[in-house]
This record gives sequence, structure tokens and C-alpha cells, in this order.
Amino acid sequence: MFLPTIEIDNDVCDALHNKRVVLRPGQWVKLAWCTRRARYIGCTRAGILVVQHYEGGYDPQKFRALVDYWRGQR
Repeated sequence: MFLPTIEIDNDVCDALHNKRVVLRPGQWVKLAWCTRRARYIGCTRAGILVVQHYEGGYDPQKFRALVDYWRGQR
């Protein structure tokens, strides 16, 4: 099942940090302050939003490495 791209502004960013909104890694997100979509990785305990930005494509191996790394940082 595919979900629509989630628009992330400051309010949604706060809701992610406070766990009022939960996203799964890989969910497409559109940061209000960026022009391209990104892939959601996670949110750290410090409230840092981690996403994989477009770099001419979205490398699946880099995505997996980011998810594995940031899961260990929570």
C-alpha cells in the first residue's frame, strides 16, 4: 500500500518529536523548506528529523544504512 507524500512543516515536525504523528522509514515526505521530496528515516531523541534527500536518485543501500544507523541512535 502506498501512502501520499506527507507535507512536513514546523507543526508536523513537533508532532513527530512528541510522537503524536508516527511515520515509517521510507515514507515520502516533503519538507516545507525544500523543493524536492525526501524519504523519511526517523526522528532522534533530540528532535532531529532525519531524511534521505534526493541526490540524482535515492540509493536503496544508502537508505538501508541510514535507517540502521539512526535506529541505533534512539
